Amino acid sequence: LADCHYNRGVVLYALHRFEEALESYDKVLQISPQHADCHLNRGSALKSLKRLDEALHAYDTVLASEPARADAHFNRGLVMFDLRRYGDAEASFDPPRYTQPVRSPLL
Repeated sequence: LADCHYNRGVVLYALHRFEEALESYDKVLQISPQHADCHLNRGSALKSLKRLDEALHAYDTVLASEPARADAHFNRGLVMFDLRRYGDAEASFDPPRYTQPVRSPLL
């Protein structure tokens, strides 16, 4: 069931239906609270909705369990930039922080 909600969220996000995508991601996290990809995509939906503090929290949740995850660092850096926290953004973009390649926020 979590996979169905997750996949629905991915499709809705791709269609720029961010509020609906967020609802689907929230359903996933009710079932599977540690779903890192869902937290990542939820952060992307929140960023698209300009809910930057919540997006930052979503990316920090991913990094708490997967500190080397490049896509979470990258997306976190984008949010920090939008928040005009340029030093924090630069630190998030620093390659030594992670070892995994950057993936699409929807994968």
